[in-house]
Amino acid sequence: MSTFTFGTLCEYFENIFKLKEKNKKIQELQKLLENYRNLNDSLYSLLRLLLPKLERERGPHGLKQKSLRVLYTRIFCLGKNDLTSRSQANSRTDQSGEDFADRIYYLIRSQLQSDKSSLKIEEINTFLDDISSKNSSNERKDSTFLTIAKKLSAVEFKWLTRIILKDLRLGIGQNNILKAIHPEAEELFNLTSNLREICNKLQNVNSEKPGIKIFYHIKPMLLERCRIEEVGKLFQDQSMKYVLQVKYDGERSQIHMKDGRFKYFTRNSYDITKNTLYGESINSDGFLTKNISRLIRNDCKSLILDGEIMGWHKTKKVFGSKGMQFDVKKLTTNSALQPCFVAYDLIMYNDELLLNIPYNRRLEKLENLFQDEEGIMIKAKSIVVCKSEQVVDFFNESLDRKDEGIVLKKYNSLYKPNCRDGSGCYKIKAEFSDDLIQDTDLIILGGYYGNGRDAGKLRSFLMGVQFTHNQSTKFQSVVSVSSGLSNEQLKELQRKFQLKGQTNCPDSIVGPKNNLPDLWIKPEDSVILQVRASEIIRSSFYPIGYTLRFPRVESVRHDKPWHDACSSTEFLSFVKDTGIVQKLTKRHATILDTENIKPKKIPKSSKSKSFSSKRIDERFLGVRSRDVVRISRCLKGKEICVLNGNEELSKSDIEKLLISHAANIVQNPGTKTYCVIVGNAEKVKVKNAMSDKEQDFVGINWLKRITDIKNWPQKYDFYPWELLSSRSSTTNRLLKDFDKFQDSYTDDVDEFSLSRTLDKINIRDKEFSTENFKDIEQELFSGPSPFSLFRGFFGYFHNPEDKQKYSFRFLSGTVHVNIDEHVTHIFLEENNPNIVQQYFQQFPRITIINSKYIEDCFKTRTLLASEDYTVQNKV
Repeated sequence: MSTFTFGTLCEYFENIFKLKEKNKKIQELQKLLENYRNLNDSLYSLLRLLLPKLERERGPHGLKQKSLRVLYTRIFCLGKNDLTSRSQANSRTDQSGEDFADRIYYLIRSQLQSDKSSLKIEEINTFLDDISSKNSSNERKDSTFLTIAKKLSAVEFKWLTRIILKDLRLGIGQNNILKAIHPEAEELFNLTSNLREICNKLQNVNSEKPGIKIFYHIKPMLLERCRIEEVGKLFQDQSMKYVLQVKYDGERSQIHMKDGRFKYFTRNSYDITKNTLYGESINSDGFLTKNISRLIRNDCKSLILDGEIMGWHKTKKVFGSKGMQFDVKKLTTNSALQPCFVAYDLIMYNDELLLNIPYNRRLEKLENLFQDEEGIMIKAKSIVVCKSEQVVDFFNESLDRKDEGIVLKKYNSLYKPNCRDGSGCYKIKAEFSDDLIQDTDLIILGGYYGNGRDAGKLRSFLMGVQFTHNQSTKFQSVVSVSSGLSNEQLKELQRKFQLKGQTNCPDSIVGPKNNLPDLWIKPEDSVILQVRASEIIRSSFYPIGYTLRFPRVESVRHDKPWHDACSSTEFLSFVKDTGIVQKLTKRHATILDTENIKPKKIPKSSKSKSFSSKRIDERFLGVRSRDVVRISRCLKGKEICVLNGNEELSKSDIEKLLISHAANIVQNPGTKTYCVIVGNAEKVKVKNAMSDKEQDFVGINWLKRITDIKNWPQKYDFYPWELLSSRSSTTNRLLKDFDKFQDSYTDDVDEFSLSRTLDKINIRDKEFSTENFKDIEQELFSGPSPFSLFRGFFGYFHNPEDKQKYSFRFLSGTVHVNIDEHVTHIFLEENNPNIVQQYFQQFPRITIINSKYIEDCFKTRTLLASEDYTVQNKV
């Protein structure tokens, strides 16, 4: 059992959280791991708390933020709205970017002990195992939480809450944590997805790196996003071959088998073997295992299959879609569907790993591995292609079949666990292309506030269509959308709706059955958004009977008045048949979509006869656009110059990244250049260039921000701290939005922006004293606060079980478990002369008082005169 206390772990968490630089955070983490290893404790016990998202042996807690809010409100006797983001929208906790765990900390810190607990981290693991067990048996968890809460400090309970929510917010990421444990831990996790296995092999830092093992989940190889228009680039090399497959709309999964024993893993490494219809062996009740066993070759002793678990309709004999809202992992014998495994790759066969074998050879082995059977297990249909025309034809066929999309894999690609970029494998969907999908103009009917740093800010919207009812125009909700809007657009909508929003649903709006918005918007005060989705699906949740799947905002239609929103008739016209899922594709792709525009040929007569054609050394040509696959258009039309790179990204790497996001690269900046990127600003050439103030020079941190996938839809102006040097027009523009300390006039402050501003003005952290609190309360209440009567009181209770101790804490008194130089009052329940005399002799300067004083002050909400309660020494 571990001897490392949870309180000590939380102290390290606090230190890491408060540090600003990632390197310092990692150094503090390494110090934690070093001190922990010196105790020879179980590394697994620590990692279960340090990486809760990766913990798989413990079952689900069944506790998300919403259910925790209800549970905490109940066990700590909080107000109904104390923990809701709406009521907290204007509190200092949400404005400073604090999360749900911070809010519960501020609310219950007076109820819990202030001193660090002595609980070991293994005891915390036992507690988490217990609530997981109660979740599986549908038992209440109140008593379990109350028991642990009495033993923890408020800070420790805050971190326990974050562990339960599986988001520690340490700011270093799971890959950095794994690397701090061992240089090979990240790679090992990609191969096993098992924390216990990592700990068994790497408890000793110098242990050897293990490889892939049967019955340990492998992080699957992922697919790069590709538009049908970009397919032509993939076939510029005429010798290039690809394998073409359907993209299945199921649950990415693996099957592991050895000597008749099976295991099934989902993409996120959850083991679903024991779920109904799966099964560990042919002797179990599992439907899938019994049937797959008879389909596999008799000489197959072990295998690892990569593929997709689909839902197969027993009666209709077709695959279901996720849009039909069923969970293939939880199907039962009474379900209309049954699980069917679609295999498209073979990772291991008869104990031989196939990762370094080309894909075409892996497919050959897969072809001979088992016999296909409809509704049980089949192989993905694979076609070898060498022309873009073949891809377009197959893509159009998939549109007609209403498939999710298609997959294109290099003929000779190797299997790279947890790799997406550079894998040579691509996914192509209609919604990736502007001209192939049907967009819809929907009107905003309501808004939802975000959580954590986004609390009090509108981060998603309820969208709707208009219809006529009894000769009046009304609006029906159809979907909520949260992606696609830039920060600037969100701020603009926030300002627009801040005064015009209301808490009650307007009469003209028909909302969803539940998950009502935090803020309702009258249609006449609203705006229209152009929304794109992959599918329209049936839904009993929305009044129109349908909703959109994977919606995304394409633009804000300021050019359209509110009454020009899509009508319910137009929306329902997208439904072409009686199917549950309807694709929103407008047309087929054509080969013209994939062809690049070729430069015009120069007439022979116009060529200079005296010109001698010479080959230029490719070192001076820079990165060629044709060699880079486009992944987004977020920098389209931006001319950018790269002066140099750094150890992390070379100049060539930066140019490739820019081209992949549609930027135009120039080798020398000009008047049309958007910005100049600098990796190393210490070079003399760079310093001279920046001194002219004729261009905007930015660091690589700007590039990382704008090329992060979550920021693609945003507009990319610069932040002051990203600029190394700027032209006067940029400086003047930014002065309208930021002060000289780089503090924004419009953006809400958070921990990081405040820290940055304080560094600029050279202000160090100051402790907020009791007197500071009293001064503020004097201003607020024109006297002592009725809620903090005992602020500045440091009390010692003779009887630790004295119930008045909790009222004392509630009114901001500080409880000490021992008498030290800070204690101002000793509280007694009874005036025992012997005890009184002992205290007077040992602590003559401390006030000794009857604890009934606390009770009476609490009842009257007034700080009463203490003379009537003070204990006198009568001896």
